[in-house]
Amino acid sequence: MRGRARYGVILCTVVVTALLAWAFLSGWGPICPHNITFGSIPYLFREGDIDCYIAVKPEVEEVPLRFGEPMRVRVFITYYARPPAPEEVKVLIGPQYITADYGVTYVERLPDGTEVSRRPLMGSEVVGMGYVRYEPSELTIRANETAVMWVIIEFPEDAKAQIEEFKSGGVEKLPIPISAFKVVDETELREKYGLGISYEGHIWVIIDSEA
Repeated sequence: MRGRARYGVILCTVVVTALLAWAFLSGWGPICPHNITFGSIPYLFREGDIDCYIAVKPEVEEVPLRFGEPMRVRVFITYYARPPAPEEVKVLIGPQYITADYGVTYVERLPDGTEVSRRPLMGSEVVGMGYVRYEPSELTIRANETAVMWVIIEFPEDAKAQIEEFKSGGVEKLPIPISAFKVVDETELREKYGLGISYEGHIWVIIDSEA
C-alpha cells in the first residue's frame, strides 16, 4: 500500500511539474508575463520581437593620454529598422547629453602592504574639463544606414599636472566617452514604440512596437 501511495505522489509531482513547465513556456497565466522577452537585441530584431534599434560603436575603445595634439575617434551609429518603426531618427550630440561613464577600479598595493583603490581617468571627467568636443552636433539617420560622429579629445600641454593625478596602476589610457547623444522625440517614441536605452559596451537604443 505504501508503495502505491509513494508511486501516486511521484506521479502527481511529475504531472504538476509538467503542467507548470507548459504554462511557463506558453506564457499562460501570471507565471510568464508576455512583456518579458529573452535574447540579444540583434536576435530580437531578427526574430521580429522589436522593430528597430540603434547600435553605437567607436572604432577604438580607448586612446593613450597625449598632450598638445588632438585625438580624433570615429564613432559609427547604425539605425536598424523596419515598418512600423520611423524611417529615420534624429540624434543630438554634445557633452550635455552624457548618460553613461566608462572606467575600471584598480587595487594598488603600496610598499607597506596597504591596498588602495585606484581608478583611471573617466571619460565624463575629461568632458567636464572641456577637453572633449563632438562633431557634428546633430545627425539624421535613415533606416538601415550608418552615420559617423567624431569624438575629438585634446589635452593642452598645461593640463599635464591636472591629468597626472588620475594615472595609477599603470593605466595611461582614456575610455572613449561615446554616450553623448540624445534621440529626438524620445518620449513620444517611448510611449508609441516602447523606447528603452541600455549601455553594454555598445549602446543599444531599443524601440519595441509591442510594448
